[in-house]
Amino acid sequence: MPQESVAHAADPPPEGLDEPCPDGYTMDEFMTIWRDRAPMVNYTAKYTKIDSGYLGQLIEWPEVVTEGKNLEECRAMLRDALREMVLAYRHLDKETPPGNVLIEQLPVESRPTKSASRPASQPNSDRTTPLRAQPGPKHARSR
Repeated sequence: MPQESVAHAADPPPEGLDEPCPDGYTMDEFMTIWRDRAPMVNYTAKYTKIDSGYLGQLIEWPEVVTEGKNLEECRAMLRDALREMVLAYRHLDKETPPGNVLIEQLPVESRPTKSASRPASQPNSDRTTPLRAQPGPKHARSR
C-alpha cells in the first residue's frame, strides 16, 4: 500500500534554490515580488511513495504533479512546478485555482472481505443462488 504524507506547498523553499526563474529572478527574489503583488495562497501537497521514489501532486490543482528520487527532491520539484504554473497562468491572464482548503484525515478500519482472501479457483460456496423473479400473488377480483 502506498505511503502518503501531506504538506503545504507554500512552505518556505529549502535553502540553496538559487536557480533563475523565467523572469530572470532567483527563487527568493521571485517569492518576495510575488508575495508583494498577490495575497499568499496555500496549496496542499500529497506525496505518495512509488517504486522510483515519490510522486507529488497538489490537491487543489491536480495538474501540478511531479516525481522525485526522494521526498526532499520531490518537494523541491513540486514547488518549482507550482511556481512555473503560477507564472504560466499569470502570462495567460488566467485565474489560479483557489487554495487554502482544510484537509482532514478520516481513519477507518479496513479489513479484507471473505471473497478477497479466497483463491480464484475456489467456488463462491458461501453465496446464495440468485433469486428468480416469481409471479406476484393472484388477487381475486370481487364483483
